[in-house]
Amino acid sequence: MRATAPMMHIAMNCPVVMLLLLLIFCGPVHADEWTSGDTWREAAFQSLWAIDLLQTHQIVKNETPVITYSTVGGIVYKTTSYNFEQNPLLGSNPTMGAVNRFFLAGSVLHAGISALLPAKYRPPFQYLTIVIEARTVAHNLSIGLRFGL
Repeated sequence: MRATAPMMHIAMNCPVVMLLLLLIFCGPVHADEWTSGDTWREAAFQSLWAIDLLQTHQIVKNETPVITYSTVGGIVYKTTSYNFEQNPLLGSNPTMGAVNRFFLAGSVLHAGISALLPAKYRPPFQYLTIVIEARTVAHNLSIGLRFGL
């Protein structure tokens, strides 16, 4: 029994290992053929996911100040604050390593789920996740985060 404890610890703390174990023990899956539309949708999601990753890096580095101005009694006050991560899976102040692992696991997981879904469900899943990511990237832009490094 003790020999399996380290393996369980690794599996529970690494989403990619957990996914691989699930795929190994779940039996055969018969997904439908992958189409060029599936490829375009997956590329769109992965591109937005990569932009979100770079924007999250800016939050972790705390390099994008949020500057607000307010006027009280004719005097203009400038307030500078910094963004914080809002994803509850990462926490408000994640490390760069945690962010990288999260986005790598999410990228692999999304591609894997997309590949395993039947053709009937694949486009809705991909479109839904594209919309969610597009909204996330747009929100990040609205608070001053940039597209790239």
